Amino acid sequence: MFGLNTIPGLLVFTLLALGLWTLGIHGPNLLAGITTPIFLNNIAMNMEAFRSGQPIPNEVADGLWTLFMNVGGSGATIGLVLAMVFAKSKSYRELGKLSFPSAIFCINVILIT
Repeated sequence: MFGLNTIPGLLVFTLLALGLWTLGIHGPNLLAGITTPIFLNNIAMNMEAFRSGQPIPNEVADGLWTLFMNVGGSGATIGLVLAMVFAKSKSYRELGKLSFPSAIFCINVILIT
């Protein structure tokens, strides 16, 4: 298995974390005890390498998953929110408009509850 310091490793983590949703388990929170120390170590190593003028050793560090792999919240629902904003149904449009501001910051609780 790829390490969590590479993009393939991050993809495996994403598939596992979001796959747990199918079982009703909040995968990112469940796996955070394992992944958070690894991601924080990666960012510390990257900062040290940057300070010493060396190449950055880790492709993946803390925050990358949230910003790029989890766009719009768990399940990457920003596309659904945008589709709802422009939907024909008034109720979908309203829900899309309510969900959009928080979806920009990866929070989709309004949409999925």
